[in-house]
Amino acid sequence: MIVSQFKHLVPCRTLLSWMDMPGSVYYYRNKNGKRGAKPSTHTFKLDGSMVDNQVVIEEIKDILSQEFCCYGYENVTQELRKQEYYINEKKVYRLMNEQNLLLGKVIRTSGKRNFVQHRRIQASYPWNIFVWTLNTSMCMQTNEITTC
Repeated sequence: MIVSQFKHLVPCRTLLSWMDMPGSVYYYRNKNGKRGAKPSTHTFKLDGSMVDNQVVIEEIKDILSQEFCCYGYENVTQELRKQEYYINEKKVYRLMNEQNLLLGKVIRTSGKRNFVQHRRIQASYPWNIFVWTLNTSMCMQTNEITTC
């Protein structure tokens, strides 16, 4: 880089200003590893005690092993809160994702979609469609939709 070649002759800030480059770009050093805080290894209960995440995972498996139980992470979070765990939905999602306990995503449709109806215009005589499009475009330009 040009700055490293000439930094013994001219101060770095001056070189960066000549190159019209911010100092943060020059001094930036990429960090290895994942971003953000490391995931927690323990979970708190409402009485103040701390429990290992493996115990929480066993509780989740017990909840999901009940008969006719088809819970996602949100319902599992509510069940864990009923058992006096102080836990967030994001943490339950992460724990269930690590153990492959998540359900498949359900995509619901609101019914059959009605696209443009009667797209094809039946021409009763030659040049009928051309006249129709010409009239509608003229009506839209003059904003006289009711008189056309």
